[in-house]
Amino acid sequence: MHLIHHEPKALLQYQEALYLITDGLMEHLAPLVAMAAQLAILDRTEALTADVLRDAAAYLNLPAGEDTAGLW
Repeated sequence: MHLIHHEPKALLQYQEALYLITDGLMEHLAPLVAMAAQLAILDRTEALTADVLRDAAAYLNLPAGEDTAGLW
């Protein structure tokens, strides 16, 4: 399944935030992106945005609170 409004390479604009939130670990990055995709489908945005990634990080209890607020 494809996200209809997701642009190729769009996650590159969030690379620094994603690295800090996941601590550079693939075991955190893969579930984060998967959860963000599911949330994007459910909220009908169909794109991985900063808001969707932040919500996914919060759902997975990854550090996406005030300490990373300026990264988004």
